[in-house]
Amino acid sequence: MPVIATLALLAMGGSKPLTVAPASKFVDFVGVHSQLWGYKSDHADFSDLPPDPKLYHSVLRPRIAELGIRHMRMALPSNPVQLGTMRDLATLGVKVTAIVEPDRFGNDYDKIVSILRSIRPVLEAVEGPNEPDNRGKNEWLDEEIATLRRLRQALKGDPELRNLPLIGPALTQGRPQGRLTTPFQTDARAVGPLADYGNVHMYDKPVPHPADSYDVRAFAYRKTPYHGLPIIATETGYPTSTDEKGVSERTQAKFILRRLFDYRVNGMVRTYIYDLIDLSTNHDDAESNFGLLRHDGSPKPAFQALAQVMEWMAQPSATKVRSMNISISSPKIRSAAYGLRDGILLVLWNPSTSTSGDENVRTMVNLGRRFPSIVRMDPLDRGRKEILSPGRTVLTDVPDWPIVLRLRG
Repeated sequence: MPVIATLALLAMGGSKPLTVAPASKFVDFVGVHSQLWGYKSDHADFSDLPPDPKLYHSVLRPRIAELGIRHMRMALPSNPVQLGTMRDLATLGVKVTAIVEPDRFGNDYDKIVSILRSIRPVLEAVEGPNEPDNRGKNEWLDEEIATLRRLRQALKGDPELRNLPLIGPALTQGRPQGRLTTPFQTDARAVGPLADYGNVHMYDKPVPHPADSYDVRAFAYRKTPYHGLPIIATETGYPTSTDEKGVSERTQAKFILRRLFDYRVNGMVRTYIYDLIDLSTNHDDAESNFGLLRHDGSPKPAFQALAQVMEWMAQPSATKVRSMNISISSPKIRSAAYGLRDGILLVLWNPSTSTSGDENVRTMVNLGRRFPSIVRMDPLDRGRKEILSPGRTVLTDVPDWPIVLRLRG
C-alpha cells in the first residue's frame, strides 16, 4: 500500500453509521421556483405580466424536462392561459405549490377556491402570502394570521382541496415583530394548526456560505415561528450578478449542490431553488440573476450539474432505508448516501469557504466492506466518470462541491 494511503488510514478514526436513504428521496426533495409566463423587467409581481405561451413551450418546458425535477413553486395566477401552462406541467410529471395572495383576488376566497380546483391535478400544496414582513407595513402580523386562517378554512371546506397541505408564509426577519411565540403554528382562537409546514427563505452572502455556522444559526432563527412543524425552504439560491451580492457561475453551481445535500441531511422536507431562469440581461442587478438558466434560456453550470445529479438519483431506487459504516480521513469532509436497486451513491463534499478557485482535500474513505465496482462521478465536470480500483478503501480528491462514488457489488 502506498505510504500516503497507509498514513491516511492510521489517521482515520472509528467508523460511523451513515444512513442510506432511497435515491428517490433526493429526487423528491428538490424543487425549483419559476413563473412560466414572462420575465420580470422591474420589481412588479410576476402574476401581473402578460402571458407568453411561446416562452414556455419553446424555452422553459424543454429545460424543465431536461432538469428532471418533480416539484415547482409559483404564484397563483388568474389568467386562463397561465393556468393552462400550469396544468401542462402535469404531463412532465411535475407537481406545483401555488403561492396564494388573497388581496390580488380582492380577498374573494370563493374565487380562489374555484381557481385552485381548476388546476387540482397538478397541485400538491398551497402556500400563504410571500414574505409578509417585507412589504413596508409596521403592523402586519394580526392581518397575516387572519389571512392564513381564512385560507385554511377555505381549503378544508372544499372536498377537492381539503387534503392539500398549507405551507405558512416565509419571513425575512425570522421572528414576527420580535415576538418569540409561534403565531403561525397555533392561535388561541384556532381549533388546530394554521399551517401544516413551516417555511424559510435562505439567502446568504457569498461568505459566509453553507459551510459556515451562519447558515445553521440563520435557519434556526427563521424557523422560530414554526417551532415543531416540518420545514420547507421555498426559496434559496445565489445570484451570478456582477455586484457585491453575486458569485461566479461556477461558484453558484458548487453552492447550490452543497446546499441541497446539506439541507436534506439536516432534516428539511424539501428545498426549492430560486430561480429557474434569469429575469433580465442586467448583470448588475442581483435580483435578476438567480437563474439556473441565463436570460436567453442557455444553461449555467448549476443547471447542468443539477441535471446530472438528478439523472443519477433517478435510476431505479432502493425502496428501504439502509445503513453503511464508513470512516473518512478528513473530519471536514461531509457525506450523504443514497440507495439504488443495484448499489449505493456515496456523496462527498468539502465545505470550503473559498469563492475563488477550487479547493480539493486528498481524502481516504473506508467503505466498511469491499466493493468490486467503484466509479467516481463528477457532476461539475459534465458527469465525468473515473473507474477506481475495487476494494474497501478509496483515496481520492474531494473538491468544494459534491462528487459521487457509485458503489456496486
